[in-house]
Amino acid sequence: MYKLVPDIFTNEINTVKRNSDNSFIPLYENNADYQQFLDDINEQGVEVVDGDIPAHVLTQAADKKFTQQLIAYTKATARLSQYVLSQGCAEIKQMIATNETVFNEETMEMEPVLMEVTAQASIDPVPLTVQVSEMDNTTMEMIITTVDNPAVVQDLAERAAAEAIQAATPPDVVTAYENSLET
Repeated sequence: MYKLVPDIFTNEINTVKRNSDNSFIPLYENNADYQQFLDDINEQGVEVVDGDIPAHVLTQAADKKFTQQLIAYTKATARLSQYVLSQGCAEIKQMIATNETVFNEETMEMEPVLMEVTAQASIDPVPLTVQVSEMDNTTMEMIITTVDNPAVVQDLAERAAAEAIQAATPPDVVTAYENSLET
């Protein structure tokens, strides 16, 4: 698909020729064709290039792939943190400090007055099935059919896709994600 083109004066590789249309692509990160070149290396392997790929290009391809995997893992994790539609979500309560304080005779210190608040109201589960009605054009009667709830089907499909992304994510990407949470 690609052939590396050395500079005629320095012999450094600074251009790639795309064989499909004989286009010459400069090795600049802001060039969309160069970004596609890096994607092709990541997706199809170094075999798409005729010649030895310079180390800095391989590093840029690896960095781009790492970043894409980190973004995908972050999105998948966020998707899986959402409640399951068919299960609903329990009410979440938490204690928060008010502007008041009270003297604790046991510790002999002033302590904040705490108040329990609802951080999230409960959410009822979405039904697994729904009824759909349609007119039978032959008999002119309304036919009611029970089908899987499309919202639940979509929710489960999105969750399965997110789980697959998480399972396929390399450990170093997961570690980078976890380290980003600590900062």
